[in-house]
Amino acid sequence: FDTADNMTAFVFDDYTDDGNVLVLLDSKCEAVASITADNGIKSVAVKNSCVTVLTETHIKVYDSQLKAVSDTLLDDSYSDFIYVGNSAVLMGYDKLNSISL
Repeated sequence: FDTADNMTAFVFDDYTDDGNVLVLLDSKCEAVASITADNGIKSVAVKNSCVTVLTETHIKVYDSQLKAVSDTLLDDSYSDFIYVGNSAVLMGYDKLNSISL
């Protein structure tokens, strides 16, 4: 999970469908949106009223209603990321990579 800008994003494992569910909560902890997401979400972050999700091979950005804004195919496998300005710094096994979002 991550929280910022009066939004909280949670990722739950959905064992019945072998996938993940991404849920967005407002400042009152009320669910405002949810979607079935790719299996294998590694990390989630909230920034500038957007939710960014890292999977094994993609980094996806959703708006405040969880509608897809962008989907970037990654050239390698990464386990986590952080925002630095308008870029995501991706952490791999033995390297770091930065991409503009």
